[in-house]
Amino acid sequence: MTSRKPGDVPSLLRALARTGCLSHAVEESPGITIERARSLLEWAADTIARSGLHPPPVQVCFGAKGEKAPECLRVFTDGAARGNPGPAAAGAVLLDPQGKEVERFGRYLGKTTNNVAEYEGVIMALARAAELGARRVELFTDSELLVRQLSGRYKVRAAHLQPLFRRTVELLGSFDEAKVRHVPRSENVEADAMANKAIDDGIST
Repeated sequence: MTSRKPGDVPSLLRALARTGCLSHAVEESPGITIERARSLLEWAADTIARSGLHPPPVQVCFGAKGEKAPECLRVFTDGAARGNPGPAAAGAVLLDPQGKEVERFGRYLGKTTNNVAEYEGVIMALARAAELGARRVELFTDSELLVRQLSGRYKVRAAHLQPLFRRTVELLGSFDEAKVRHVPRSENVEADAMANKAIDDGIST
């Protein structure tokens, strides 16, 4: 049985937080194999559970293959609905790794709910990132519900959200590497602005 040394955990967790993927974190942690990393993470999870602490997930990693991607995009998305349901739209801003804007856009969705708009924003943005040739994406959203559903912490109980959830997972899995991060609304103002502009434009036409 592999011994578990708590002292190994901080460096592994820091590498995992930095890279977002276990295989990459192991590469940055000399002497730690994938099997040992899993054992350490299980130990950490057990320790946190016994302590009664339950920090919310802030990142989900999908389908990392350890490949050098030709392009990487940082994708900020948001959904807005004026009323729930009400006039709604999705917005997105795509940036390169240096923070330079690649593209921004919004789409009016008609009358729907905020949660639908959030998912539609992610789907719209990921599909566009794929069209642009990105192989690695970092997705940023201020929807805690969406992040927790994608992490598996929350089940997708609403029947009308399930197809959107499945499409989102499918798109995330199509990239060599995809990370999903929760950000506060104050860090997502540009995508929010695109969503609200799309509502204004949609209502006025």
